[in-house]
Amino acid sequence: MDCYTKTLNCSQMEVPFIYLGLEVGGNPRKKKFWESVPSKLKSRLSVWKGRFLSMEGRLCLIKSVLSTVPLYYLSLFKAPEVVCKSIISIRRRFLWGWGKENRPISWISWKDICNSKGEGGLGIRDIRKFNYVFLAKWKWRCISDDKGRWKEVLDSKYGLDPSIVHIPVKSQSWWWRDLLKVCKEGGGDGWFQEQVG
Repeated sequence: MDCYTKTLNCSQMEVPFIYLGLEVGGNPRKKKFWESVPSKLKSRLSVWKGRFLSMEGRLCLIKSVLSTVPLYYLSLFKAPEVVCKSIISIRRRFLWGWGKENRPISWISWKDICNSKGEGGLGIRDIRKFNYVFLAKWKWRCISDDKGRWKEVLDSKYGLDPSIVHIPVKSQSWWWRDLLKVCKEGGGDGWFQEQVG
């Protein structure tokens, strides 16, 4: 390996390393992997004085900023439950009065707030469903895209053709296992297969 680094005049990196703000080679099932997401949300909130914003202003910031900061992570990895709860807690506290000395009172359940406006909610995205949809996008692209180097890699490793017997679970990556698990939730063939029909 040293001869390659000398030839290319570069240094050898250790795994895990940070690339585009994402830890490459880390374990996405561990809380430590996700530590940067809640800290980024909190650092954004420290600049804003939530107590000086109206409810509409806080709602706008939640939808436009607090829902998009974790987007990159959520589009690639299944977030552990503890991380989702942490993100929900930050967003809920900001909505009901960030910056107040006392703990703000939540007047409506977060589940109801995440409903669409037509269903009486505020239209804030449910972080868990948001994560599932982004992961299912990879499965959808496996079905709908004709070509792509990423698809060739997945096909050679996992056999994307349904007629081919799949490799044993122990040989699958955590990312692939999480992707299949997310798409099969809901019983039967799973919600993904029901929607694709």
